[in-house]
Amino acid sequence: MECREGDAATIERLAAIHHPGTAACVRAERAFLRAVEGDCRVPVGGYATVDRDTLRLKAFVGAVDGSQIIEHIEMGQVGDAEAIGQRVAERVLSAGGREILAALRS
Repeated sequence: MECREGDAATIERLAAIHHPGTAACVRAERAFLRAVEGDCRVPVGGYATVDRDTLRLKAFVGAVDGSQIIEHIEMGQVGDAEAIGQRVAERVLSAGGREILAALRS
């Protein structure tokens, strides 16, 4: 769930259902998507999981026809969720994802 930043009353109500591990996964996945400029029209995806204090992010960029898929998996501390997402994006982009995305957008 999301709410307006600074909406103290809603934030207080949502605290009862806040799950830190899930929030870290969402931060990692969103950092990846932001870095690759992913949206609903681009074949990209990321899936993060948490086991104790370790976050694992598996993400990919693919060609529309499935002929190319560039993926990367990285693990790190839960507190580094955004950095993990950014690093995975950098690895995927530098391994050929940048060219796949450029072809899709042209």
